[in-house]
Parts: sequence; structure tokens; C-alpha cells
Amino acid sequence: MEKTDEKTSLTSSLGCALGLKRQLVGVTFLFDKEEFNTCMVPLSTQSISYCSLVRMATIGFERKAGLKQISCPGATRALGMVPPDEEYLSGRRYLSLGMYNNLECARETATHVARMEREVYGIAVQPLLGCKATPHVVIAICNPNQAMRMVQGRIHGSGPLTPMQGMGMQGLCAELTVRPFLTSDINTSLLCSNTRYTCAWADSELGVAMPYEAFPAVVQGVIDTVNAAEPDSAKDDILKRAKEQDVELNIRKGVAYYCKTPTQETPSTRVRSLSISVRGVHKTHTLKSGSAINALNGVSFDVKDQEFLTLVGPSGCGKSTLLNLMAGLHEPDSGTIMVYGGAVNNHPNLGFISQADTLLPWRTVQKNVEMGLELRKVPPRQRRSISEQLMSQVNLLDFAQSYPFELSGGMKKRVAVIRALAYDPDIIFMDEPFVGLDVQTRDALEEDILNLWHNRRKTIVMVTHDLGEAITLSDRVILFSGRPAQVRAEYEIPLQRPRSVSESKFTEEFISLHKRIWQDLSAEVLAEADGEIYG
Repeated sequence: MEKTDEKTSLTSSLGCALGLKRQLVGVTFLFDKEEFNTCMVPLSTQSISYCSLVRMATIGFERKAGLKQISCPGATRALGMVPPDEEYLSGRRYLSLGMYNNLECARETATHVARMEREVYGIAVQPLLGCKATPHVVIAICNPNQAMRMVQGRIHGSGPLTPMQGMGMQGLCAELTVRPFLTSDINTSLLCSNTRYTCAWADSELGVAMPYEAFPAVVQGVIDTVNAAEPDSAKDDILKRAKEQDVELNIRKGVAYYCKTPTQETPSTRVRSLSISVRGVHKTHTLKSGSAINALNGVSFDVKDQEFLTLVGPSGCGKSTLLNLMAGLHEPDSGTIMVYGGAVNNHPNLGFISQADTLLPWRTVQKNVEMGLELRKVPPRQRRSISEQLMSQVNLLDFAQSYPFELSGGMKKRVAVIRALAYDPDIIFMDEPFVGLDVQTRDALEEDILNLWHNRRKTIVMVTHDLGEAITLSDRVILFSGRPAQVRAEYEIPLQRPRSVSESKFTEEFISLHKRIWQDLSAEVLAEADGEIYG
């Protein structure tokens, strides 16, 4: 790959992966007068600070400057123009900045600041994409989250190294870029307080610098750590940016650390590893009168990853009780429920949609959808992007600023569904989510659920009394006996995906399966009515 193409590809990839707002900067050290004069970069006509040179490059301007034109003391010291004085070496200079707890801490910081040993004549600072030659150092001006991801990208595969001790220097001056040049290590720095105002740095901005030879590995490391750690909702934003900028990124959904197996590229195939394992679960309820009701009697089954599973059975047989146990809301009396191989309580990324209207009446539709994201401290811009995307998918974007009392029953249910999806849970539990709705509204909501599941591929476990709903939505249906509940039968749904709610109900497969499940369910209901409850 040509160097120009490499810089373009790497710059675009990192910008899309992290959502960088400023241009990347290339820094080239010029070591003699001839090299300085032949460098085809416009000469600064006035004394200028290192921060100003960097800031200009982040908005598209390139300049070179001789060392005598560099006006800030930190840069002149780091570039070897002046030796460090006693105030600097003692730490008093850093302590006076108000950023260090004591003199010893400030002195320790001063000892880690790298200084050029080779004589420098000047410096060229350019937008990275404008560098005709390969620069020595790349600088990214970014927020702390983006900086964290780049540091992770650098240490990906090798773990934290001792040069990490040199990170966190005060001031975006030459100190930031000298260390990467000398040691080939990445460095991070706060932006210089002396020039924050004149350079228009935002309060949340800081600098990350790396030698150019490490830049490709950092970019690849960022993509690897995004794939390993970011939820699919964040990856959707990344892929959207990449599509808008016509950039190819190897971002793979469904492979974050909480997803045990990757989602396949084709929507029609899904990973079949287990997400939930229920083994020998018993549960008894004690009433206020003191009498006991045996709800579950040794229930065992598995839920496959990304599967849509529905539980049906006679009214009051314990389906909702089991759903609450699987969601970790209660504990079984005996038996085990494992989520991705661990205890339910050790897996907090679960969603629950109940029968009741749980929307907060004082919050708008958008604020209700974003509630879980707020609790997880997701930044406002990302919250808005996620909520708007989901509201658009269920035709609620025009009602974003409406309150729950202004919505129909079906619209409220849609809000509840996308609120559960917004924070990207691994598993969603739904307890009679469409109860009380008219047929047309129920069908419309089922279509929404099918589309959302097809696009996001979550594991869903639903309880319903509506067999038509169970068949049209599910991959598999489990039938329970009357109380105390035991698994009586399982039915694989033969309807192809993607499927339509309205069209599926007229197929021979649907009619045949509906009749079969109804006959089996009726037998359980009759058995319960006759007092012939199994178990």
C-alpha cells in the first residue's frame, strides 16, 4: 500500500471507529537548516506556540516554525533549546499549576518528561492527510473515552508496558510528542491550560500522541477492542459513520465480551450456543393465609443464543413465575438457572417488559426510551442517536416529545419495547406484552417485534396465552402442564424467517401447528379442571 493511501485509510478508519471531531495531526522534526528549508510547508510568519500549531492542523492548516519562533517554555525545554532549571527539576513549577497533590508527586512527574537529545532546527505540524512524507509522530485531539480506546489499541495483545508511567504529562506542548519520537511509545496529555482559551480547546479535550510506525497497529488495536467491548448499538453508530464516509471497517456485531459467540453475517442463520439453562427448578408460593401453592415442579429446558422462545400453558400454571426467576427477580426454592454459564445475578444486562404500563408519566417518549442509557451514564449525544433510531423503526419519532398520557395503548407498548432494547440487553423477557390490545394493534406490534428481533438478534423469552402470537413470533414454543408446572411438550416453528405476522397465519404450517398445540393445551386445561394435575 502506498504511504499516502495508507495514511488515508488509517485516518478514515480511526475517525469512523472513534467518531473523532478534529483532524489527526502529523508532526515532523527537522534537524538541520537544509531539511527545514526544503520542507514544503508554509513558514509561520510570527512567534507561535506549539499548541497553536497543533490546533491549526486540527482544522486543516499546516505550518512549520524554527525553534526560535516557538514561544512556549514547555516546548523549548522539551525540544532541548533550554535546559531544565531548578524550579522545574524540583517539581515546584508543576506544583504551582495546581494539578498535583504534593511536591513529591509533581517532582516525580517532572522526571518522566522526555527531552530531545538530538539537536532540532525546526518543526512542521500538518493535518495528517496533508503530509506528503511520513511524519514522525501522530497526534489525536479527542475526549477521554476516545483516548482510552487508543491506549487500549496500543497495548492490545501485549498488555500494559512500563512506558505507561510516562503518560498523563501536563500540557499539550512538545512534551507530548518528544516521548513517542524517542521511545516509540504512545503518550497522553491534558491540553495546555496556558493556551486553552487562545487555542479554543474544549474542556473535555486531551491529546494522544504516537510514533507513526505504531499508528497502523493502534488503529487495528482500536478496531479489535471495539469488536471485543462495544455493544451492538455503539457498533451501529460506527457502521453508520463508515457508510456515510464510504469507509470499509471490519466491525463485527454480536461479538462483545458479553456475547459468547459471534452473530453470523447472514440474518437467516444464527448461533446455537446456550444463553439460558434451567435445571430442576422448583418454586412454592406461600399465601397470607399460610397455605402453600406449588407453582413449579422440576422444570428443565435450555434457551439457545438469539432464540425467540415462547412459554404457553394453562392460566395460572406458573409461566410468569418462571419468567421472573429467569430474569433474576426471585430465586427458585431448588434447582439452578444459569445465564451464559453463570448465575443470573452475575449477569446484569437483562431486559424485562411486563404487562403493566411502566412508563414514567413525567418523562417524554424520548426521555423514557433513554432512561436506561442515562442510568448507565451514556453521553447525551449517543443516547439521542440510539433513541431516535429506535423510535424511527417503530414510527414514534414524531411523538418523541409527547408524554405517555398523550399516547394510545399500542404506542405505549412500543415505547416500552424500544426502551428495553435501547441499552442493548443480551436477553429480553416479555410477560404478556400485548395483553389488552385490540387485534389490529396487536398484529402491528408483533410486526414491530419481528423486525426489531430480525435486526438486533436478541435472545427473547416470552410468556403469552395467545397461541397465534406464540407461533408467528417464535423459533420454538414450550407447553407447560397445569400447576405445578412441568414441561409437557416442545414445538419447533417451521415458518421461514423473515416472516410476516399477517401472512404467516394463512399458511398450512401455521394452521397445522396451531391445531396441534391447541389440542395439547386443551388436554392440559381439561386435566386441571378435572383435578388430574400431573406431578
